Amino acid sequence: MISMLGEIYKVVKIIDDKQIVINAGADNNVVKGQKFEIYQPSVEVIDKDINQSLGTLDYVKARVSADTVLPKMSICKRFVTKMRPPILGYMDDLYTKSKPVEVADTLNIDPKDITGGFESVNKQIKVGDLVRKALG
Repeated sequence: MISMLGEIYKVVKIIDDKQIVINAGADNNVVKGQKFEIYQPSVEVIDKDINQSLGTLDYVKARVSADTVLPKMSICKRFVTKMRPPILGYMDDLYTKSKPVEVADTLNIDPKDITGGFESVNKQIKVGDLVRKALG
């Protein structure tokens, strides 16, 4: 399937809580390390000023990367960035400092403008979930 953001794949097997299989592989130009988003389309957003749909507010369940790429499928794992503090005793770490992790901050919004969007989304990953190449 193809969308405006590119080809859409699916989760076809869940190996365990760290590995899934998607129906895209080397035949689809997938390479080791390539990033994907497991997502669920959710609420359609309408711009009331022009009465036009802006698309759906997709809920991203997880971001994964291809770890093992086969011709027609790939085994993907979740990727996270963790900061490791320097370990005393290792020469490489003596001059290395941990870098801060950026986190989302609270926005100054008008509470009456909060309309939600993901309350009805099933956030668990399941076989059949949609998968797309991650942007950036």
